[in-house]
Amino acid sequence: MTDLKTLLRPGMRGVAVEGDDDKRIIEAFLDAGTRAGLWGNWSISVRVEKAGNFNQVLKEISDPANAGTVWGIVDRDWRSDNEIVDLQATYRQLIFLARIMIENYLIDPNELLDLLPTAQRSGMDVGKFRSEIEAHLDEGTKHGALSQMLYDSGAYDFCRGNTGYPRGLVSSFVTDETEITVALEKWRQKLHPSTILPDFQQHVASFLSRTRQEQVRLCIHGKVFFNQVIVQRVLNTMFGQAKREIWLNRLLQSPNNVPPDLQPILRQLIP
Repeated sequence: MTDLKTLLRPGMRGVAVEGDDDKRIIEAFLDAGTRAGLWGNWSISVRVEKAGNFNQVLKEISDPANAGTVWGIVDRDWRSDNEIVDLQATYRQLIFLARIMIENYLIDPNELLDLLPTAQRSGMDVGKFRSEIEAHLDEGTKHGALSQMLYDSGAYDFCRGNTGYPRGLVSSFVTDETEITVALEKWRQKLHPSTILPDFQQHVASFLSRTRQEQVRLCIHGKVFFNQVIVQRVLNTMFGQAKREIWLNRLLQSPNNVPPDLQPILRQLIP
């Protein structure tokens, strides 16, 4: 990403986001807010650009030259409240979405219905549309419980980098059998079903006990659910085959509303 501050006109505020989808979705809802009179023409005073990933967003907003000028918006992902508080204490211009990730704004049956183009909404069976999505919510919630559990157990970390699995053994000349055994045993304990499955069951029970609205916002891996359920199993089945990118463009063409939990986040961006 080009240094964001170099793209800003005097008085403009920059917003660094993680990827292309984040930029497209946030800009679409900013447009919707302008049409709804929630704020003025945001494009005059705000510029949204992708940074590439979470760490690149942090790099943008931690640059002293960007103080008071560049903000970052990132997915909540599976971070705990304490992790988020700690990160925001360090990075004052970091804003977390109110949902797990940006795609969670595209999976709620009622919100998604409002995003459908007129061509699809005309004469459609609304009840069937809602029920087709709702039929997969328990599946999505259980998958989210697995994602949360693996994050909480540190699996994302121990599989990452030169010290994680399997690069901890193959990134250098490790041939001593004792060292190999110790590394494999450590990883085996992390991955053993007797450790993982009871924890997974607890997470599933906790997630399924929440309301449907909470599940859609905070318990489902939005990116996976949007790609595999919303696009493949619902939109393509009901309205004809199209690629994910085509559906994303259709849904974001002209949103009518800004989700209530996104409004205060977007309002913060406008000087």
